[in-house]
Amino acid sequence: GYGLTETSPCVILMPKELKNSSSIGHLIPNTEAKVVDLVTDLTLPVGGVGELWIRGPQVMKGYLDNIEATNDVIDKDNWLRTGDLACYDENNLFYIKDRLKELIKVKGYQVAPAELEEILRSHPSVAEAAVIGVPDKRAGEVPRAFVVCTSEVSEDELKNYVAGKVSDFKQLAGGVTFLESIPKNPSGKILRKSSGGAVTDCSCSTKGAVFPIPSVAKSDHVKRFENKRTKELCYDVIPRDGR
Repeated sequence: GYGLTETSPCVILMPKELKNSSSIGHLIPNTEAKVVDLVTDLTLPVGGVGELWIRGPQVMKGYLDNIEATNDVIDKDNWLRTGDLACYDENNLFYIKDRLKELIKVKGYQVAPAELEEILRSHPSVAEAAVIGVPDKRAGEVPRAFVVCTSEVSEDELKNYVAGKVSDFKQLAGGVTFLESIPKNPSGKILRKSSGGAVTDCSCSTKGAVFPIPSVAKSDHVKRFENKRTKELCYDVIPRDGR
């Protein structure tokens, strides 16, 4: 199923017969949803990827004593902006694609890390993948991948593999880093840490990403330090050109 604290919490449930589907399911009764274009706010048709908006009796009225925050997520027609990128199919099954805040901004274009991660995982040598945006003077940000491999593969091979399946602006211009494992929270979400040490779920950091993985130290473009709060050894990944 799917829901938010702001939706009390469930708005979409998975039918038992579809329990192995990649979908999150159908809307529950008395609930409305639409997928909205990120630029125009127009409702998208079947298959279109945009922000998922929800409306129904279970949606909150607002945040206590915080009108500004309320207005940021609820419009005048009581639609709640979930912050999730989603689409739906001809059977009205919904699919979550990524978090809006995790999008990588490349020359004004929006790149969903989950799309690149899915492509990387489809490579026979890749078991796990995580993609973030790293700073770039010309593009603003570019995608950088972190992968766990089951067999030997080169960085160029993976970059070319992805390049053959995506538009130019989605290519892994930030490079590829090989890890022994990718840190996740108890629910299975990838953990990324900004250089300041704050932990968020899959957040795009404009300063690189920090993974508590010793194998990263093999790179000449990694700065090691100890997390003062957890005492674990961490590695601050610096873009190759030092930007």
